[in-house]
Amino acid sequence: MASQRTPYSKTQRNIYQRGATFQVKLQVNGAWISETFDTERDAKDFRDLKRVAKNRDRDFARVVAARAAKRPANKLLVAGALRRYEDEVTAKKKETQPERSRISIIAASKLGQVRFGLVEAPDIQAFLDSLQSSDANKLKYVVILSHLYNVARKQWHLKRPNPVNDIVKLRPGKGRERRVEAAEYALLLRTMTSAHYRNRELAQLFRLARAFPKTRRF
Repeated sequence: MASQRTPYSKTQRNIYQRGATFQVKLQVNGAWISETFDTERDAKDFRDLKRVAKNRDRDFARVVAARAAKRPANKLLVAGALRRYEDEVTAKKKETQPERSRISIIAASKLGQVRFGLVEAPDIQAFLDSLQSSDANKLKYVVILSHLYNVARKQWHLKRPNPVNDIVKLRPGKGRERRVEAAEYALLLRTMTSAHYRNRELAQLFRLARAFPKTRRF
């Protein structure tokens, strides 16, 4: 007649005893883990290690997120930082409209809704890729964003590295090589010297530039 096996009795959470052995039964990531030990202390240590491994990444992520949310740079969206930059920096420039237009485009994009302190190079690269324009024009947006982060670090005391430094470098377009033809030069000169043209001094500069081969562009 077969002997009846002694059933397990629960001693503490996830630990069961049968005779002189202790079994740990624990669910980790949807799978059950079962291990048997000679002592309750060994079983408890194993259970606790598995619990730490199970929760470590999730808890760590929560702690990091909570700390990050408290930082001044992460309470501010890129759009908000751009508005402050526009008021404090752009407004002091002679030609403000082109930069204000570009700032509005950035602020209205997905990049504008990212927390200022959490922006990474791929976020900026994605914004630049979304622009249907030349590299030369994209470079103007890069200049604004780079200066924004430098101003934030030096003047606003927001401790955040400049993510623009890690994007793929853009190269400005090549200068134009076309020269004004003789017929075009004559037409321009007639226009500049006409009675209806307001700036006659420009005609003199036009002649002067053509007279010097080192500086002439036509």
